Amino acid sequence: MLEGVITPVITLFDSNKEIDFSANEKLIDRLIDAKINGILLLGSTGEFPYMDTNEKSSFIERGLKYINKRVPTIVGVSSTILEETY
Repeated sequence: MLEGVITPVITLFDSNKEIDFSANEKLIDRLIDAKINGILLLGSTGEFPYMDTNEKSSFIERGLKYINKRVPTIVGVSSTILEETY
């Protein structure tokens, strides 16, 4: 059962518009160190429509591996492209 503060996490990009995995890991650590109760990847912060399927998959895979069950994690799977929603 989920309870407490489940934080939507922004996806950080570098100056080349690539996902900055190192910066995202630092942000995840900061949130977990602040004692949040869970993390929401690709949730409600608005960048998911600008990411292709490969970027989303890579971010989810690396994010879940990095979080490593330290806190409950929810993953947003929204898309603005019909073919990606089935």
